Amino acid sequence: MTRLLEYSRTNEEKIAAAVEALGQPPADIADSILSVTQLMALDIPERKLLFPWLPQASIAMVFGPPGVGKTYFTLSLAVSLAHALPFMKWEAPPPTGVLYVDGEMPLSLMKERLLALSPGKSLAPLEIFSHEKHFEKTEKDLQLCDASMQAAVQEYLEGRQDIGCLILDNLSCLLPTVREDKRDEWATRVLPFLLWLRRRRIAVVLCHHTGHDESHQRGTSSRRDALDIEIRLQRVSDESEGAHFSVNFTKCRGVYGDAVAPFEAHLSEDAHGRPQWECVAIVEGTKERLLVLVQDGVTSVKDAAEALGVKPPAVSKAAKKLREEGRLGPGPELKLPGRFP
Repeated sequence: MTRLLEYSRTNEEKIAAAVEALGQPPADIADSILSVTQLMALDIPERKLLFPWLPQASIAMVFGPPGVGKTYFTLSLAVSLAHALPFMKWEAPPPTGVLYVDGEMPLSLMKERLLALSPGKSLAPLEIFSHEKHFEKTEKDLQLCDASMQAAVQEYLEGRQDIGCLILDNLSCLLPTVREDKRDEWATRVLPFLLWLRRRRIAVVLCHHTGHDESHQRGTSSRRDALDIEIRLQRVSDESEGAHFSVNFTKCRGVYGDAVAPFEAHLSEDAHGRPQWECVAIVEGTKERLLVLVQDGVTSVKDAAEALGVKPPAVSKAAKKLREEGRLGPGPELKLPGRFP
């Protein structure tokens, strides 16, 4: 009953605000409307590409289940931008300053990971705005849903022309009082801040969790409306292998082809014990993991698909490639060469 009364009062307030707005003079929009000729005559600065899928003045979201490796993805992205280094399968970007806003990790772990990922002094600023440090200094939580905190970040960035990318890790921790399933709260309390960043020509990367089925971001789907890029990270092995996931572009404005083709990424170590990303095409990764399953006795495409977390056609395609390479025997069942009638 209490919730029903609160809902009724909220609706009454919205209706009252709408009625009041109807009595106001119309907004002056004439100067905001352009003819096609006027639009073509505008000198609009070209958006510099940081990566093929990440231009200036864009909003991207990276989402995946807990523990899949989202923070390693975004931290590696930040290091690549600041050091002008290749990232996963993409070539080195121009040196770009990054402000990494962290609402989750202990500073000690952040230091440990950045020490491992960073090759030395960066070419552009890489700065960390940590929830832990902020609380130590102010005894307040770092909540980006507060208008005062958004204004503070805006003021800081206004004086920092060398910052070209803002990474928010993660939405649940940084926006604790914003109802994830409510479109209005996102539209009124968060989206205007993100659009300000876009107009400031800053690339924004949001880190978020999946819902229960792990195929979509958690919460209201209206968050997708303003996104230029949406990337789903999907685990392809058990957690004992560390960060090992597929990278899938589920939304990408204006970019096509190999730059946004899905692939598998695995965080391993180089000869000196430093973290490095190993990336292979989805079919190649599926092939190798399928071969291990067949060696363990799996013979059904359906069972293999369930174990690999992919659809049966992906298994069939990988099996076909393995047969062409002579690493699987012929026939409908999955068998190693020499293990068929």
